[in-house]
Amino acid sequence: MSVKLVAWQWLAGMCGVVAATHVVSGWLRTQIRRVHVLRRSRRALAGEYAAQGLLQNHGYTLVQSQATHRWHLELDGQPVPIDLRADYIVRRGARTLVAEVKTGAVAPNITHAPTRRQLLEYMLAFDVDGVLLVNVEDGAVQEVCLPQGRTALSQPPHGRFGRWELAAGILVGAAVASLYWLGIH
Repeated sequence: MSVKLVAWQWLAGMCGVVAATHVVSGWLRTQIRRVHVLRRSRRALAGEYAAQGLLQNHGYTLVQSQATHRWHLELDGQPVPIDLRADYIVRRGARTLVAEVKTGAVAPNITHAPTRRQLLEYMLAFDVDGVLLVNVEDGAVQEVCLPQGRTALSQPPHGRFGRWELAAGILVGAAVASLYWLGIH
């Protein structure tokens, strides 16, 4: 057998090994992502279930779970329906609030941009008196409010943006955050 033939066979074999390694590593990455998504989903579902008792212990009555709401925006004068889903609608006294349940180390924090944008979107879209951030793992139920004397609709930031621009910014931010969390970036 010639040296050239052996070299080509060796090269073909190495290419096969590289291709197989690439396929197997891609499959493994997919499986690892799937496991992480399943764990996160299970944790979130367990958190939502635990949040029911936590909210009741804090004096809230559950009105609706997985509350859906169709919000209508306009884009260049054309109506655009946006479907939203909040974890819970709750009531305490005469006040009705959206309760959003978060689990993990990052998501329950108001400084986490996707969480903050989601809560701001709920403030604008749902016809409620307020929004609650529920951190099941810490046992915390916190009401999220805008600064005193300032509302998103009456006094836009720096006087430059109207309520539709603010809503569009929140939606774009929520969409980008959703794509990030789904791993599409």
